[in-house]
Amino acid sequence: MRYDFQMQTVTEVFAGGANPQAAEPRPSEFHGLMRFWFRTMMGKFVGNDLDALHRLERAAFGFTDASAPFVLRLSDVPAADRPDFAVPLPFGKAYLGFPFYEFDEFKEGDDVAWYRVNRSYIPAGKTFTLSLRFKVPDAMLQNVVLGSLWLLFNFGAIGSRTRRGFGVLKALSAHQGDTPLFYFAPSPSMPIGDFYSRGRKLVEGWFGTFAGGAAGGGDAAGEDAEPENTEYGTFGAWEGRLVVRDDVKDADRWFDDWGLFLRLFRNDEIAGTQPGDWQVPSGNYLHPRFSRGLLRQRTLDYRRVITHCIDGTDPVPDDLQDPSQPEHLKTYLRNDVLGLPIVVRSSRRRKSRTVAWRVPGESQDRRRASPLFLRPVLLPDGRVACLCVFFIGHFLPDEAGMGLPYGEYDSLELDPPNHRDIRRAAERFTGEVKRLFAPRAGHPGDLLLTLPEP
Repeated sequence: MRYDFQMQTVTEVFAGGANPQAAEPRPSEFHGLMRFWFRTMMGKFVGNDLDALHRLERAAFGFTDASAPFVLRLSDVPAADRPDFAVPLPFGKAYLGFPFYEFDEFKEGDDVAWYRVNRSYIPAGKTFTLSLRFKVPDAMLQNVVLGSLWLLFNFGAIGSRTRRGFGVLKALSAHQGDTPLFYFAPSPSMPIGDFYSRGRKLVEGWFGTFAGGAAGGGDAAGEDAEPENTEYGTFGAWEGRLVVRDDVKDADRWFDDWGLFLRLFRNDEIAGTQPGDWQVPSGNYLHPRFSRGLLRQRTLDYRRVITHCIDGTDPVPDDLQDPSQPEHLKTYLRNDVLGLPIVVRSSRRRKSRTVAWRVPGESQDRRRASPLFLRPVLLPDGRVACLCVFFIGHFLPDEAGMGLPYGEYDSLELDPPNHRDIRRAAERFTGEVKRLFAPRAGHPGDLLLTLPEP
C-alpha cells in the first residue's frame, strides 16, 4: 500500500547531515522523528514499561536486526539557500533561531535589525513530495505509522530548533492511491480546534489498538497510573494552548510575537505587559531602541549565575533564598526547566560557566531538550496560529545532579528540576498566554483553546 503527501515548508528548514552548509531533509531524519512521536504517544499506554515501548517501536519501525516494514522516499526536494548574507529580522525570530543568525547592524530608517545567516536552509513556501510504501498488508501497523507521521506534521517539525518554530511542514494533500486522506491537514470546512481534537483522538485510538495487539504488547497496555512520572514526555500528561489571532498573517510576525513572549517570560518581565507594549503601532516589528535594549539584556537566570558565580556578588532577593542553606540557593534557577545546558559568560571578567546535568561518577555534561514546543500552524485562510505544548514527565533521572563550576575548585550544587517544576512552569506559561492572548473585542477571528480538552 502506498501513500503520497505533497508537503510545503511553513518556516525555514535548517536540516541536513554533518555539513551545515548543505541543508537537505533525508528519509532517515523522518524515520527518527516519527520514532520520537511514536514514543510520545505510545508512552500514554505503556508508561514506564520501557521493554514494552521498545518492543512496540521495533514492530513499527524495525531495528538493527530487522528492516523497517515500510519504505519512505523524498522527491522534488528544493535546493537550499546558501548562508553568509545579511537579512532584516524581527527580534523574536532572531531570538528563537539564535544558532542560525549573527547580529550584523541596525540600518538607518529600518524598524528591524540586520542579521547574518550562518547556515544553509530550505526557505519557507517550498514544496516536495513524501511517499510511504508498506511492505506488508497490516492495517494496524499502517495506522500506527501513519499516526506517527500525523503527529510529526501537526505537532512537530524537522531539522534544528524544531521546538521553537523552525522546520515546520504542512501537508497540502495526502492520498492513499487515489483516495484523499482529509485528516492530515486543516481544511476550511473544519475549525482548527476540531481538527486537532478529532485528529489526535483518531491517532490515539490507533496507538491504543496497536499497544494491545502488536508484538506481545497486550500485557503492557493500559495507561500509566502516574503519567507525570514517566521518564520521558508523553501525551499521558501534557498541557497545551492553541492561539489564533486574526491579524497574524505571516510566519515572521508569528516569530516576532512568540520569540519576544518567550524572551520576556524567561526574563521574568512578562507580568504587567501587553502585546501592544512590544511593537510599533504602525508595523509588525519592534522599535530599534527596544531591540537594542533586549540584545544587551540577559535572562534572569543568566544574570543570577553571572553575578553570583562569576562576578562574586549575590543578587538573589530574600524571598528566593533558603535561609537554612544560604550557600546552596535552592530556588536559584527558575527557568532551567526550559532546557539544559545553560552557558553563561561574563564580558567583564571574560569567564564562562555551564549549568548542565550529569550522572554521579561521570564527568561528562549532558543535554536535556526543552519540554516546551512552540509551533506555528498555517491555517487554510493564510493566517498563522500558534500551538504551545508542554510535555510533563521526569525532566532528569532520579540520580541526576546539577552543578555550576564556582571558583577554581568548587562547584555550586543546584536542585535538579523535576516533573513538578515542569508542571509549575507550564501553569505559569499558559497562564500568561491566557492573559495576553485571550480573544480581543473587535477581532472576531481571535481564538484561544485549551488542549487537551477539559
